[in-house]
Amino acid sequence: MRDTAQASPTNQNIILVAFLCLFACVSSCIPFASPPLKLSLKGGVAVGEIASEGEDNVREITSSEIMQVRGELKPLDLFPSLFERNYDFGLGYQGELYELYSRKRMFTKHGPYLSVSYFPWVWKYSEKDKVSLFLNPSPTPACSFLRFGLHASGDLMLGDIGSGIEVGGGATFGISFEIVYLYNGRFLETGYNGWAYGKSVIGVNISTGYRYIHDRHYATVIFGLIMRTPASVGLLFSTEKKMKDE
Repeated sequence: MRDTAQASPTNQNIILVAFLCLFACVSSCIPFASPPLKLSLKGGVAVGEIASEGEDNVREITSSEIMQVRGELKPLDLFPSLFERNYDFGLGYQGELYELYSRKRMFTKHGPYLSVSYFPWVWKYSEKDKVSLFLNPSPTPACSFLRFGLHASGDLMLGDIGSGIEVGGGATFGISFEIVYLYNGRFLETGYNGWAYGKSVIGVNISTGYRYIHDRHYATVIFGLIMRTPASVGLLFSTEKKMKDE
């Protein structure tokens, strides 16, 4: 009887989620937290022995369109004393979508990677110059600058071509031009309130890569956008509630 009267862990989780949803609706605010992240979306071409043909594993040189998505954790942004460093590293996961021109066929490759970056050129600009740029962040950052970066990563690739899972690897090298905003403290704006530490970045990147999967070699050239968010924690408020309070 004692066991049946006790709530199961599943029921306790459901009750907790329901309570949090009710609290968010009543108070018109939602708590949020985010680690320091880097995201990128790029497209380009791949050339080489991208895939095998049929059961005979026929090798051929072909070309393909490629779309790449990357998400990456940036742990050094958790340490304020390292905010203005000119180097960085991260651990992430990527997915690549290929469309072969010769066969009208699509397939994917994905896997984790470890990246390192070095920024040989950094230019800080004053607050009065910030308005001349197309991005005007809110809240006001503690520091703003432009930078040019060199990037490299070691990639572990898992493929869905052939029988079973194909395991391979490779490397990626690239350059970037970035607009960077450095946050270090509390922000209070209409609709949200909290703390942010680290870098907010928007930029462009061009990179070339080498892939080796199941005895096949090929190269990639891709171009696209990168975005980075600082570590943050706070509350999102209803706009109507905020206006009434004011």
